[in-house]
Amino acid sequence: MSNRSEEIAAIFEQAQKEDGWDMSADMIYSFEFVDADTEKLERLGEELDSKGFIFVDIFQLGDEQTDEPTGEFLLQVDFIGSHDPESLARQIDSINEDAAKFGVAELDGWEVGELDEFEEDESGDIED
Repeated sequence: MSNRSEEIAAIFEQAQKEDGWDMSADMIYSFEFVDADTEKLERLGEELDSKGFIFVDIFQLGDEQTDEPTGEFLLQVDFIGSHDPESLARQIDSINEDAAKFGVAELDGWEVGELDEFEEDESGDIED
């Protein structure tokens, strides 16, 4: 098991213990990339969308103290499905390879949540 898989396994274990989540069920995984070039983020989002991810949006980042724009943007893509720590680690490696193709830095962060917290509208988009 790789270091990434071990870190993910600890996160999965914590979610099972603290939140009572069944991590073998379909979940919603959100992945975030940061870059100053929105065109690169847009192309990455479209690439991942073509591979079954949901292109959520590109958000302008603001300074935590002043809320002034930092000049950087955040791309969020979501994935709905089930993972074990090793399969999620492989998915992260794969999307990092896609990011590199478009000159975007590696994944900035990811989150996981229960799917029943979200509803799918008729277009297939996820809504809170």
